[in-house]
Amino acid sequence: MNKSAFIKKFLEIYVNTTLPHPDDSYSHIDFEVMITPKYENRSRIAVFSGDHGIFPIILEITDNPHHIELGYIDVFLIANKPVRKSKKQRDLLKLIMKYLQQNNLIKFSHD
Repeated sequence: MNKSAFIKKFLEIYVNTTLPHPDDSYSHIDFEVMITPKYENRSRIAVFSGDHGIFPIILEITDNPHHIELGYIDVFLIANKPVRKSKKQRDLLKLIMKYLQQNNLIKFSHD
């Protein structure tokens, strides 16, 4: 999944509507991803940073991907605001995990 497709899907979930523009029309929104290394039994933290108003996106990455997709995480912020547990939160987390895995930014031990 490329950055433009990720941004379009992210915004569609975030604003709860279908956007009519093609994925490429979001190519002006660039971002970088930083993931902290695993340390002892602590979770990693992923930080998406960029110039758009939705950044930074900060989330905890536990060792169990199902916990993340079900919203069982303690840290999830969009634009420095906590994201409440909801269907939207779970959908955003699934999309983020899909992006991270498809771009080989994270790998779980059972993969």
